[in-house]
Amino acid sequence: MFSFSILIPIYNGLKQGEAILKRCFDSVINQKYDKTKIEIIIINDGSIDNTLQFIEKYNKTSTIPLKVISRENKGIADTRIELIQNASNDYIVFLECDDELAPDTLLNYNVSLEKYPADCVHGNSYDVDGNGKMKKRNTFFNSLFNKIFKPADYDGELFRKDRENIKWRFNNCYWGKCYSTKFLKSLDYSGLINNGKYTYDDFIFILYVALFVTSINEIKAFTYIYYWYQNSVSHDKSDSWDKYESTTKKVAKNIFRKENFPNKEKLFKQVVKSKNFRKTKLY
Repeated sequence: MFSFSILIPIYNGLKQGEAILKRCFDSVINQKYDKTKIEIIIINDGSIDNTLQFIEKYNKTSTIPLKVISRENKGIADTRIELIQNASNDYIVFLECDDELAPDTLLNYNVSLEKYPADCVHGNSYDVDGNGKMKKRNTFFNSLFNKIFKPADYDGELFRKDRENIKWRFNNCYWGKCYSTKFLKSLDYSGLINNGKYTYDDFIFILYVALFVTSINEIKAFTYIYYWYQNSVSHDKSDSWDKYESTTKKVAKNIFRKENFPNKEKLFKQVVKSKNFRKTKLY
């Protein structure tokens, strides 16, 4: 039985209310899995509300101790890397503080991994809209790479002509998957630095991971429940999006420049023009 590190970055986690943050934590505590095989690591990224106080209160009765790091605000990119560095179990699962894991998420990941050890297990997810209506999202048909790359781009060792190569069926979300801790810790994230800080969102992170992953298990089980909120960054249409998008493009281009990929300029243009580029979420 594999062990899992659940990594939760939090900034102003009470934005949607205490019940939402509690729901997130409860979804891990109530997993149908051996609790001794689960660690929960939280980074309170400089929250200015009562997030830390709520976490401390919850921790007093939690059946799985919450490992909490509370510090000044550094942003989501630095926070994710710090979370990865602090993980100690076999596999990593990212969880956003306003979402939740399906009850048998870890069990389904473990069943897959015991049969086929891999760098990553990729599951499906549920979407819940602002009215509480839940629908199934078939993650694989919403693949990031199948939408961006064309068959003609598959040349050389990296871009294989095999259209069913699983790494090209990743979607653009870092959640809804589990990753080998050893694998994530082995990656060099220096290519994601912009102006002295790590800069990437779901899109950039998963793009970077997919370029180096060597084995992925695709499972049909629904492992993640994603909630849509109108005031989330992914729905922000303000001018700040333009600045954010510009920075992310620079980082994406840096990845291609750093790694000497075939057709890198052509591929970069397809990446930044993709509709998926704006379908991102910081917290």
